[in-house]
Amino acid sequence: NNSRFRLTQMRAIGLVVATIYDDTAVVEAYKSGDSSKITDEKDKFILETASKAIEDNIKDSMSDYEKEKAIYDFVFSQSHYDDGNLAAIPHTEAYSHTPYGVLHDHTAICVGNATTFKLFMDMLGIDCKIIHSTVEGEHAWNMVNIGGDWYHVDVTFDGGGNSPAYAQFNVTDAVKDNAGYPWDHDEFPKAESVKYNYAVQNAVKIDDVSDTAALLAKAIADKKTGIFFKLKLSDETLKTEGASVFFDNVINEISYQVNSGSYDCMGVPGLINDGCYYGGIAVSYYTDIGEGEEGERPTYDFSGIDIDTGSIYDAYLEEFGISLETSGMSSRYSNYFEE
Repeated sequence: NNSRFRLTQMRAIGLVVATIYDDTAVVEAYKSGDSSKITDEKDKFILETASKAIEDNIKDSMSDYEKEKAIYDFVFSQSHYDDGNLAAIPHTEAYSHTPYGVLHDHTAICVGNATTFKLFMDMLGIDCKIIHSTVEGEHAWNMVNIGGDWYHVDVTFDGGGNSPAYAQFNVTDAVKDNAGYPWDHDEFPKAESVKYNYAVQNAVKIDDVSDTAALLAKAIADKKTGIFFKLKLSDETLKTEGASVFFDNVINEISYQVNSGSYDCMGVPGLINDGCYYGGIAVSYYTDIGEGEEGERPTYDFSGIDIDTGSIYDAYLEEFGISLETSGMSSRYSNYFEE
């Protein structure tokens, strides 16, 4: 599912900018209980499906945060749908930028995820916005107000496979800045709180970056979607500008080098708060991809490809002054899908 999902997402970048779905009619119909003014069949489907999802997943006793997370999980499940379940269902990507594409076709680009998440938040009376960045390609995500503070929420860049990894769930401006697409900070409220940040809430204290090895090994053995941790930093480190970027790079390199034929690891954009670096590693499993039967993965023989790893090493040493680890480079991808 992720391979198709990411390909669909890439098609939006640099092409025609997707329009933002107007959820006004659906939200008014839901809140009033009167759907007589809904004439569009797709809007009718959106209203019925979203209403049923709220009925099934939301309880009045829930806090706004609990409602937000429940909806996030639901939207994630729809846009990261298993391709195998869709084999006999005709569907199209024509509406992948709308809630209809997410809820009916289970095909989403970033704008589809963002408009669907906002639809639910609007229906539940939780203040939510869409950031639609078109400065460098196109990307859309949400800002949501929980407990009086604003947070960024990006379903598309969650980092998980068939289960959420929460890599960009309720993150700050600083994390989103490091994660890629620019936006007009003056046009949107500041997001600085970490009270409802998933990584902070679920972080395990470690004494050294090396402690992540045991955490990650256990998470993979238990088929968890990843780990979150907090590392106490020295006063000197805290004074260093861009320290979180440094640790992000360390975690990204670790994540890349421990990938195997069974799982894919990805560093979670981290943040520094209260003297600690909060980071994480998301894990998705190839048996979750949904291509063919469960557990079936393609294998490739790249033995016919000639690559001079020595010249790559020398070039990067000369231009960047860094020594690349090239010992597994020629075989890394040929073994990528093998146990």
